[in-house]
Amino acid sequence: MFGNLFDNITTPEEGEVLPHLSLKFKPLHVTYYSMQKQFELSDAKNKEWGMESLADYDEYKRMFLETNLYLLGVTFVVSFFHSIFECLAFKNDIAFWREKDSMEGISVKTLYMQLVMSIIICLYLFENETSLMISAPQGFGILLDLWKLKKASKFTRTVSFPYFTLEDKDTYSGKTKEYDKIAMKYMSWMMFPLMGCYTVYSVFYKEHKGWYSFILNTLVGGIYVFGFI
Repeated sequence: MFGNLFDNITTPEEGEVLPHLSLKFKPLHVTYYSMQKQFELSDAKNKEWGMESLADYDEYKRMFLETNLYLLGVTFVVSFFHSIFECLAFKNDIAFWREKDSMEGISVKTLYMQLVMSIIICLYLFENETSLMISAPQGFGILLDLWKLKKASKFTRTVSFPYFTLEDKDTYSGKTKEYDKIAMKYMSWMMFPLMGCYTVYSVFYKEHKGWYSFILNTLVGGIYVFGFI
């Protein structure tokens, strides 16, 4: 094959400039090869289980090619610790509410708001086809919020839709309920005007695919910016 290839090479004419081609070969280190095969197997499993999409692979390529290696390493370390701390937060939250019988000193209204915000964020993640690695903990957080509401309220079945009601427990009364109501009133004086301003900003300066996308993105942006209130 190479003999026929070189037979067709002609001598360059005087003054003609030919392109220069250099080929370099070197063996692949066994550690790098093992990591490469491990990534391939991991990607195949994630794709089989539906935990990653083609958009995720493109994002991985862009991340490795365009990001500084030191910054990428710091990002991996921070993400690793964030996952650990998130699991510990879930664990401690469950341990706290498992032993909690009295709602004295607990803001039940905040639990309702937290549930609504978690649902909105989860819908936003599904709207943007986020990987299950991110949306799964958010979905677990919704289940955890529902469980906490069940612990904080009295669950009663009804014959009409939605076929249940949540009533305040006797321990959520007196000063706790009064202060919770006052806190929510003053909080609304700050949060609702800020959400209105952010909505106007979203209309003029952001693009949206439709009304559903506009409402969802505006609510999520408001939650991320003003959720601390």
